[in-house]
Amino acid sequence: MIRSVNSIKIISITASIFLHLAINFSSYAQSKEEPLHMAIELNNVLCGYSVINISDSLLKGKNFTFLEQTVFANFHMLGKDISQYQRFRYLIDPVSGNFVYHDSHHEQGEIVLESIQKVERDSLAIRSGGNRTSCFIPENTILPNTLLYPYLTRDFNEEGVREQTYQIYDMRVGAIGSRVYKNLGSEVVELDNRLFYALVLEETNPETGMSSKLWIDKDSGMRLKLELPQRMNMYLTDKSVKNKVKTGNYDEVLFVKTNVNIKDLRSISLMKVRIDLSTEPNSTIQDLNIPGQEFIGIVENGEISGICVVAHKRYQGENAPNFPFETDPDDKIGTYLEANNTIESDDPVLVAMAKEIAKGSEDAWEATCRISLWVANTIDGSIADGSARDTFDRKSGLCAAQSNLMAALCRAVGIPARVVWGCMYTPVNGGSFGHHAWNEIYMGDDGWIPVDVTIHEVDYVDSGHIRLGIVNTPRTIIDFREIEILDYEEIDPDARSF
Repeated sequence: MIRSVNSIKIISITASIFLHLAINFSSYAQSKEEPLHMAIELNNVLCGYSVINISDSLLKGKNFTFLEQTVFANFHMLGKDISQYQRFRYLIDPVSGNFVYHDSHHEQGEIVLESIQKVERDSLAIRSGGNRTSCFIPENTILPNTLLYPYLTRDFNEEGVREQTYQIYDMRVGAIGSRVYKNLGSEVVELDNRLFYALVLEETNPETGMSSKLWIDKDSGMRLKLELPQRMNMYLTDKSVKNKVKTGNYDEVLFVKTNVNIKDLRSISLMKVRIDLSTEPNSTIQDLNIPGQEFIGIVENGEISGICVVAHKRYQGENAPNFPFETDPDDKIGTYLEANNTIESDDPVLVAMAKEIAKGSEDAWEATCRISLWVANTIDGSIADGSARDTFDRKSGLCAAQSNLMAALCRAVGIPARVVWGCMYTPVNGGSFGHHAWNEIYMGDDGWIPVDVTIHEVDYVDSGHIRLGIVNTPRTIIDFREIEILDYEEIDPDARSF
């Protein structure tokens, strides 16, 4: 459940997926009075649909295309039924296919988020909630929309290019990034009771290694079909889709059933497991072999298969660094004191709160535990994702959102902190492992100490946590095949500090 967003916030994993779908959907030549319909599937279950209306627009004497897309979806995730409504509107330059204006509206339960993005000369002005920011847009940057893909149809269909890299503005993270497209050939596909001659492309984000597969109509540039990671598909269909929608079960993607039911996950002091899964971005053997965790097996191109033994020792704060923490900002540890879009440790509100919480601490570990306890007691669990400041304002969030806030508060008072990801044991479905995020806090000579504010393990993590890497991309994915518990040990719950 790990995701990172900035000022263009998306409230959940599923919301971010649907924004990705909306950003990349294209249209084809048809009567502008006739709406387009898309089906959205999760794990082969039809769980949502989208309706797109297209019309011509005239602004200051120049022709534009206006596109409005509405998305409806139903999910079950983490014990909750989720209904989502989203609306995207674009004003599009019909020559380049780039948008010059875009707004979005997201509703999920009581949470409502809106943003507006408008091109102003060489920059993109962004308004999200009460925040106003801007992003410089270099020449030849693609501003994607849900109508046209002239850069793809021109290069891959007309010019016959086999592989091409583009600089594309990514609305999910509010930044410009690279996307690599590879030509996988051509196919004839039947959708919406008609045949299309489609160009098949693979889109890869070099930063994360994540890939998707898309089919584009060669004649019109319409994107006919999309296959995303985590078993999410979208394809052109007819209006009858509205009457066929069921509820998708996201837990089937986020969790994998295991062979043992452990009642008290917080008491796990040792666990030996056989794991078989794949990750995006790719994990390394160094990611899996850390103090408290040993892995023997194969780690190659995101594929992980082998035996993992986890036995985290409890850190009691012996020889903890002084507080305020003293570190060289130019070394590798200094990286984990810096602010970024998801960990806004320089935000004045977060800085003031961190200083108030940690005030009077005798050492860095005491300050860490105070901050950790505050986050655990103040932030409720929910399906909302977002940055540290988002989570602070909302007072709720997913594991990644809470971990972002924990890291930001620690960094704000000079304690190096980072967010890590992997999976953890949970009693869900009688025993399973689920995608999860938590924190590691640097304690000088004692190294990185793990804590998990989401489940109130504020000064340790249980040994049901399997670490797969450090969070440094907007999104992480685990494709579970099997995790089998070979052995485990428990401690007396009274041995815990909190």
